[in-house]
Amino acid sequence: MIAGDATVITKAGKSTYALGKFYSFIYSRAVPGLSFQCLSLICVNTRKSSSIMMEKMMPKAKLPNVITVQSVAKVDQKAQKKTASDLVLYQLH
Repeated sequence: MIAGDATVITKAGKSTYALGKFYSFIYSRAVPGLSFQCLSLICVNTRKSSSIMMEKMMPKAKLPNVITVQSVAKVDQKAQKKTASDLVLYQLH
């Protein structure tokens, strides 16, 4: 049997390579830190596992000027004159 698990190690600072925000189930939110993905081979008879791969996960790059549905809805609630589709078309031009 093969099993995979993602682990997040919280870390403060700004100069560590691959430092980013990753979702942590322990904190129930995205936290600054490092993330690792591990695959293990599990022997069901002996109930032992051996790691076969560990990989450092890279944080997603921030995209400038990304329009989300939530941001459009917030702007639309404030304006209350334009529809969300009008705002998306307006901001994309």
